[in-house]
Amino acid sequence: MLITQNQFDAFVSYMYNTEESDGLFKLVNDWASGEAIRNWFVTKHITAQGVKLNGLVRRLKAEAHLLFS
Repeated sequence: MLITQNQFDAFVSYMYNTEESDGLFKLVNDWASGEAIRNWFVTKHITAQGVKLNGLVRRLKAEAHLLFS
């Protein structure tokens, strides 16, 4: 399966910023729905020391938007 430049950019940005890829790659490799992948982007790695950070939420929502644009 080929991916678009936007998808590549979103995946690289996500991995660079979160240093985590196993869960996301499993979703992609299992052909999960777009909704499941988008949900992963906006609900994982949005906290620091247990506190939800609005900046992380905004950035990951932007990456999810890039992924599906």
